[in-house]
Amino acid sequence: MKLWTHKKLRTNIIALFFLISTFAFGQSPAPDTSGLRPHTIAMYNGLFEKEWSRKFVDEWNAIPDSARVLKGMGAVRFVSVGAESVSTIMSFDSTGKAWLPGSGGVFLMTADSIPTFTAKLEKWAEFMEGKFNAVAGVLTKKISYKGPFTLAIKYGFQFNKVAPVGKRIAEALHKK
Repeated sequence: MKLWTHKKLRTNIIALFFLISTFAFGQSPAPDTSGLRPHTIAMYNGLFEKEWSRKFVDEWNAIPDSARVLKGMGAVRFVSVGAESVSTIMSFDSTGKAWLPGSGGVFLMTADSIPTFTAKLEKWAEFMEGKFNAVAGVLTKKISYKGPFTLAIKYGFQFNKVAPVGKRIAEALHKK
C-alpha cells in the first residue's frame, strides 16, 4: 500500500511540474489563428444540446477503452458560449460510463459544486478538431475551467479522448 501511495504522489508531482512548466514557458494566449472554416464551426452549432449530449453518451459508453479513462470523475458541466449559450451536465461513474442527470442515475451535486468547462463555440470546435489538447486549452484560457485543481490534474490529459467522440457526433448530426 505504501508503494502505491508513493507512486501516486510521484505521478501527481510530475503532472503538476508539467502543467506549471508548460504554463511558465511560452504557453501564453495566442490570437485566433486556427483557420477553421465557417462551415466547420457551424457543424458544432448543436454542441451540448440534448440530442448531441444523448448521442455522445451512447457513443462514449460503447467504446470501453475511451470510457475507462474518465472512471470515477463524477459530474462535469460543459458550456458553449455563443449567440445562445448551451450547457450540459454529464456524469462519469466508477467505470467511466457517462450518463446525463435525469436519465436514471442518482445526482447529488448542486450546480455550483460541479466542475465546469466553458468556451466560445469556436474554441470548442478547435478542440474537437484537434487544434489543441485539453490541458493546453485550459492553460491558455481557450477553455475556462472552474473547479478543483486536483480534478484538472488527474483527468486533464484523459479529456483528450472527448474530442474525437464529440467530433463524430457533431458530424453525424450535421449530416442530418
